[in-house]
Amino acid sequence: MISLVDSFATSLDAALSATAQLARVAAAARELEDAGLIDAQRTVSEARRNLDACAAALAGEVVDRSSHDKGLGGLARKEGFRTPEALIRHTTGSSARD
Repeated sequence: MISLVDSFATSLDAALSATAQLARVAAAARELEDAGLIDAQRTVSEARRNLDACAAALAGEVVDRSSHDKGLGGLARKEGFRTPEALIRHTTGSSARD
């Protein structure tokens, strides 16, 4: 039986592969009929919301593992960052505003 952790890792790999493939073939959108274009936009937006929800859950876990009560043993500190937010910004390439 596949564990939840294995399933999560497999799903992440599949999402990365699928989104990379979509980026490579995005020019095909020029060939879509209007309804297909709107449907594609709707589908991409739904996928983005799902990925954003996953990213938020992961960020929450980073914050939890970096709590002050863990001191220097917290995840952010162990990775060389003063705050979990700094670790997340570094890892994701995002800005403080993001």
